[in-house]
Amino acid sequence: MSKRSLALVLSFLAAGCTSAPVDDTEDTRLGACGEISTWNVTVLGRVEDAAGAVGGAEVSLEDRGWEPVTILGETTTATNGSFTLEARNLTAVEGCWGTLLDYVLVATEGSRSGERGINHPLYGAIDDGSMEADIRGNPLVIE
Repeated sequence: MSKRSLALVLSFLAAGCTSAPVDDTEDTRLGACGEISTWNVTVLGRVEDAAGAVGGAEVSLEDRGWEPVTILGETTTATNGSFTLEARNLTAVEGCWGTLLDYVLVATEGSRSGERGINHPLYGAIDDGSMEADIRGNPLVIE
């Protein structure tokens, strides 16, 4: 995504718009974006801290773009820090700055927390048809 496209997305989100503008400076044409669709994706992951695996952490997937503050899936980590989260109704807009909007994985355990965006793994799961985003190799760290 170009800096200009990112700026358009951020402006769009900040303004609370319900229909997205099209960036006609790249390989798009003026007019409406493509179809809006929803997807269910399984997220496989791990939560760790400086000492290692964190069992009992609450993990959620938040939509911070299309429907801000919407939780699209929740789960709790196993004793080894692993989790499987069923993400429901991820919004995809074809032809607009990629496919997904702004999805953030959040983990909390007591007063500690951590978060990170996971648009790329979600998009990959939809794009390759697996409907499984495996991020276990890059654990979510809480502090």
